[in-house]
Parts: sequence; C-alpha cells; structure tokens
Amino acid sequence: MSDQPTAESTVARLERKLESLQKDALLPSVREELAQTDSRIAELPGALAQLRSRGYQFHSYLEARAEALAERWPDRQRQAQHDLRRAEADLRGDVAAVAQAVGNLARVRSRPLSSAKAILDRVDKDLDAAERQVRSRTDAVKTGYRAAKDEARALEKEVQACTQLLDLADGASFAWLAEEAPIAQVEATWLEDGEKRGPEGRLYVTDCRVLFERHEEVATKKVLFVTTRRETVRELLWDVPVTAIAAADTVKVRRGLAMRRDVLELTFEPPATLRQVTLRLKDDAAKWDALIGRARTGEVDSERVAPPEGQAEGAATRPLAATYLVPAKCPHCGGSMDAAGLIRGVAAMPCDYCGVTVILEKAT
Repeated sequence: MSDQPTAESTVARLERKLESLQKDALLPSVREELAQTDSRIAELPGALAQLRSRGYQFHSYLEARAEALAERWPDRQRQAQHDLRRAEADLRGDVAAVAQAVGNLARVRSRPLSSAKAILDRVDKDLDAAERQVRSRTDAVKTGYRAAKDEARALEKEVQACTQLLDLADGASFAWLAEEAPIAQVEATWLEDGEKRGPEGRLYVTDCRVLFERHEEVATKKVLFVTTRRETVRELLWDVPVTAIAAADTVKVRRGLAMRRDVLELTFEPPATLRQVTLRLKDDAAKWDALIGRARTGEVDSERVAPPEGQAEGAATRPLAATYLVPAKCPHCGGSMDAAGLIRGVAAMPCDYCGVTVILEKAT
C-alpha cells in the first residue's frame, strides 16, 4: 500500500473555498450596509430631537444635513438594490460554473496528490478568479451608495459625541456658569512642565471657558506592589475664560512611524492664573485649535440652533453668554485690574489687590 498522500485534503479545502464563495456571491456585506445605513438615517431625527431637548445648542447644521440625507437616500437605496440584484444575477453563472468544476473533483479525491495536481491547481485558479469577480462587483455596488453611508455614519458619530458631552457635563465635578453652554470635549493628557506624561482627563470647550477636568482611575490600595483597589478620580484642575486665551498653536509630534498633530499649546493672559498649558489630545489638535478660536471670537454663536417656533428664548436652551466689562481700576481700592477689557460669561471677579469681588457691568 502506497504512503503517498491523496488529493482528499486538497479537494476538501477547495470545497470549503467554494462554500465561502457561494455565500459571498450573495453580497451579504452590501445587504448589511444598506440595512445599517437605512436604520441610521431613520433614527437621526429622533436622536437630534433628544439632543436638543437636553439643551445642546451648537452644530445647528446637523438638522439640515440629516434632512438633506433623508431626501437623497430613497433614490440611492433603490439604485443600490437594483445594482445588488443585477450583480447577484451576473455572478450566479460564474459561481455555478466553478461549482460544477469543484463537483467534478470527486473522481480524483482518492487519487495520489501528484497525479491530480494539475486539475486541482486549475480549479483553484478558477475559484480565485471567481472570488476576484465577486469582490469587484461588491465594490462596484458599494461605490453607488458609499457617500450616503459615510455621511450617515459621520452624522451618527457627531450626535453620539454631543450626547456623550452632555452625559459628562451632568456628572462633572465642577459647577457650570449660569449662562455657560458646553460645545465639545475631548480626552486629553495635561503635559505639565512639558513632560511626556501628566494628569489624564478631558478638555472642555464652552462659549465662556476652556476647562481641564482630571478623569482617571488611580490605585487606592496595593498589596505587595499589586493594585487591589482602584477608583475613578474627577476634579477640575484649571479653567480659563475664553477671552483670556492669548494664543493657541498645534505641535507636530512623531508617533511611531507617522507624524501626528495631536499636541495643543494654549497661552493665557490675565485673569488666568496659568501662563501656558500643553495638552496631548486623542484627536486632531488643529480641529480643537479652530474650535477654541471660534469660541474666543464669539463666532460659535452663529452655530447655535434657534429656539423652536412658539417657544420662549432660553426655554429649551441656555441663554447666550453675556459679555462683561472689566474696569481698568478696582472701584474699591483703585488698584489696577490686570484683566481690564471685555470678558465673556463672567459677571464678577476678585480684585488682584484687595480681593474684594467686583461686580461687572454688561458690555453694551
């Protein structure tokens, strides 16, 4: 009896390959993406309504983008389904032909592998060609609706980010100003003294301030150098009025083989007690530089949603943060006020000399 291996295992592998091909030829990933996109688009209006009901004021473009997408989607969906059916029909013949070739391998299953190699290799190449055809047709169908799919996913992510912001704001370790409206937050590490590490937490940007809240797990108990108990620490480490931001800049830093612009440097002026902070963000720092710039200039006000028709201003949203005038001299002691000028959202501040709280007048 010969010890030479037979074609049995190779035929079994090609049969499994055919089975996978037959499933892929039904374009299941296309069907799944179409269903997910349809669901995302249908759920966007409700998610946005919930977001606004909780008081989120910004990104007024979200509703317009969601509405435009909902109007375009039915046509894109019908075309995609038509392309799907056509691709499936075209692929059916190719798959049937290679399936017959795989079926014919039953007659060589028990033959020595060496004598069956030529026919096995030919069928394997036919399967590879059919797989390439399936991938090509799948990609072609996906191209027709990719823009709508990407837009739906992007809108969903923006709404989720805003919802997460409100959840974090509700559980913040600090108090929000009466007229303050949060705009966005990002995970960040405060690189104290320019070091590589520092407190981890979240950078908040509002229409009045930028704030850094420490938000990290710390070891509270160790046994033989092994942590046995941990707890989450949340505490406000610093906050600065947006009007006290003198400059913002991004820094390009090497991360592995790539250069990433994820470090943000903020320079402050009075009444801020900090001179400068360096933050490593879990995002593109340029985006946050731009956002902080819009908050500094008040341009973010143009991104607010209007109150629902028939609803009083501020009923579902916080009122716009007012701008106040910091006098050049303290009205109590006559000392110079370092923060003299305009400041947003801060109605009172202590004098740098006598410490008396100065009530500020609203700027006209």
